[in-house]
Amino acid sequence: MNPKLLILRLLLDHTVWSEYRQFIKTEDDKYLDALYSALDDLHESLHRVITPDEFKAAVGLVIANERDKDKEVYEQYLTTLFNACIVTGKQIGRASCRERV
Repeated sequence: MNPKLLILRLLLDHTVWSEYRQFIKTEDDKYLDALYSALDDLHESLHRVITPDEFKAAVGLVIANERDKDKEVYEQYLTTLFNACIVTGKQIGRASCRERV
């Protein structure tokens, strides 16, 4: 599992995005690069926490003209992103992965 994909979910928070986005390079994966680009565009225009539904809608617009094979990859990335259990340092030992985004 690609850590940069999972980190993206934490970056839905505008404050986290503002502080850490500059350190994440995605040029080596065109799909991941497009996902981060969609997130960057949302944050640059909204300046607030981005909901998963907003992010999924933005990605849908980005991939609208992609080949079906590429759309499948984006869908797999989104499924992985929002079904993965992400536990931050403050949650270790008491977090539950039963709740999904």
